[in-house]
Amino acid sequence: MKIRFEVGDPRNFDSGDGTNTFIGETVEGLQGFREIGEDKEFWFVSNCNPISFKEMRFSSLLLISRYKTKKEPMELLNNGEKVVFNGAWRQDGSVWNQESLQAAREGRLPITGVVVVNAIRVPETEEIK
Repeated sequence: MKIRFEVGDPRNFDSGDGTNTFIGETVEGLQGFREIGEDKEFWFVSNCNPISFKEMRFSSLLLISRYKTKKEPMELLNNGEKVVFNGAWRQDGSVWNQESLQAAREGRLPITGVVVVNAIRVPETEEIK
């Protein structure tokens, strides 16, 4: 699924083309949830073309729902709704994979940077930038 991300924080974010937006594509098999009490925290990975802004360097984001939703965020995106996520990148700039996700869960791979993004699904023909 292709998604347009609009960065809300940091406020002066520039994806490299003078805008605060970029297109990413979800990575099959890199999505799930974790239970927190009676709630579920949903997450997935989306890759994009490399972005450099100040200390941020990423081509892959681990996206975690910023707010509780009654439905899974992927379902909301599929229905054309806008969803807000916290997006974390790997500090070495590499893409997220099973090993790095496991390392992050175990605290062996620190996550020190996060962007806040509004996300909406876009047509598959949309170019990734």
